Amino acid sequence: MRTHVKIVALLNLFHSLVGVLAAIGILLGGTFAAFITFDPFAFLAGTAVSVVAALVVGAISGLSLLASLALLNHARWARTLVLVLSVVRLFKWPWGTFVGGYSLWVLTHQETKALFGIAA
Repeated sequence: MRTHVKIVALLNLFHSLVGVLAAIGILLGGTFAAFITFDPFAFLAGTAVSVVAALVVGAISGLSLLASLALLNHARWARTLVLVLSVVRLFKWPWGTFVGGYSLWVLTHQETKALFGIAA
């Protein structure tokens, strides 16, 4: 199961990096789209919405990135955090569902619990 945990960590790491890039894209794209309207209110509202959306996506992705790196070192808290984030990922069809489902399967396995020092 040690190999499966590494695969889960790497899949979550990749998925998190894509999320960070998406947050940057949301920020830049939303700000640019608001800018080209040449309407001051639309610019402020569009920029505010894109900043909030980018912060939410970036915070979740950053947290997942941190947990993925800690999961490579078999940190007990990282297993719990990746389990919670995997449940959230189940709703991101299709790749989030795959990564979330596989992560849940690996991290709830009895051998994995023993690997992290959790009593069965």
